[in-house]
Amino acid sequence: MIFFTPDIGTLLKLEEDWTFTLFLERRNIGLFEKLEQLNLQSGTRKNRVVDLPKGLVIKVDRIYIRKGLSQYSSISFKIPKPKTKSEKLEMPLNELWSGGSFWVKLHECNGTEFSPVVGNQETFEKFQKLYSEIEREASESFGVHKCTEMLASINRALGPGKNINNFKTTLQIDQFLNMILTKIRDDDFLSSYLKDKFKKEMRDYKIGQII
Repeated sequence: MIFFTPDIGTLLKLEEDWTFTLFLERRNIGLFEKLEQLNLQSGTRKNRVVDLPKGLVIKVDRIYIRKGLSQYSSISFKIPKPKTKSEKLEMPLNELWSGGSFWVKLHECNGTEFSPVVGNQETFEKFQKLYSEIEREASESFGVHKCTEMLASINRALGPGKNINNFKTTLQIDQFLNMILTKIRDDDFLSSYLKDKFKKEMRDYKIGQII
């Protein structure tokens, strides 16, 4: 078993139809309304078993786990609307389902077949590895405080609501690092260290592509 805890904002694609209990509660009204729009529900609203289709992409919006109150443990999701042409091709079912928001009890989330939507898998994995290397090196060389500032700078460059766990890109790693470099704030040795680290990674990648 591979341990995986999604961060807030992580996109997940359903690899099988997902059947769960939708409780009649205000935070689930969005999905109740979407089911009615799609003519998948009619009549009086009440707790019901629903099915979301394989291939649908959902976004993690909230994770609630509290010790001693496991009956309330849940994960909240939103169904994002595809905006670009590539997103429409990547998540075609979301055109119909977008707008629905809902929460599901934790035990009904566990065991469901999801796959993270990250775009370029190679870039995602290489950047996470590089980020971990930077975290180790920077904490040892510059201290925890400076290291935290450096990592925050990287997360800001990834964009609003994005971080090392939930970012998505279609770029190759050298293109992606170059894009991040243009957004890193100048901050004496911190930015110099990051730029040198990124440039070395870009150079090594390009050489590897030639060999």
